[in-house]
Amino acid sequence: MGAETDTCLTDAQIATAQLIYQEQKDPLRGAALYGVLPGAEAVKGSWDAWLTGTDDGGKPAGLGFTWNYLANMVMHNPHFDLMKVTNEDIARGELHYAPIMDASDPDLSAFKAHGGKLIQYHGWNDPGIPPGYSLEYRARVAATMGKIDDFYRLYMVPGMLHCGGGDAPTNVDWQAAIEAWVEKGTPPGALTASDAQGETQTLLPFEAGIVSAGIR
Repeated sequence: MGAETDTCLTDAQIATAQLIYQEQKDPLRGAALYGVLPGAEAVKGSWDAWLTGTDDGGKPAGLGFTWNYLANMVMHNPHFDLMKVTNEDIARGELHYAPIMDASDPDLSAFKAHGGKLIQYHGWNDPGIPPGYSLEYRARVAATMGKIDDFYRLYMVPGMLHCGGGDAPTNVDWQAAIEAWVEKGTPPGALTASDAQGETQTLLPFEAGIVSAGIR
């Protein structure tokens, strides 16, 4: 063990980090609440923007989304104290807004029958929405519909943060890929991600069972 410095974590900070990494259980439904994956804690725009930093008003990072939803949509109280939220408050919000806001239905048969094509992507280092949710959704769609690669492809992007950015090549021309699939019938296969320095990495569509370590 080295000398203790300001960069060392306290026991409380270690316990908090472990909670962030670990899968939890939804107290209302018992469903999995996935943790974020390790690897991008110190990358700019990662934990500092979503988990450990503060906003311009000194409030904890990431809480703005939660507070705005609960205070303005669920509780109708601009002075709502987020530290006093209850399971009943969360259930009230789900009752009213889940049917119109959530995209969790795994039955995409109507979308497929209409000729729809779907390319979904998710960063492995997303600090805002853990990648486990996209893997679970793909698994649920496959369990519901069987063969899905003819209209639905999922790409998991190493190093990508929330929707973009990160410490790896993460820029992909997703629009060109979906246009080629819809307009020319060319399904996406290996795609190239790049960065501003000209570095690249190759992305392949996710296949169940191939990339699953660290999710559960």
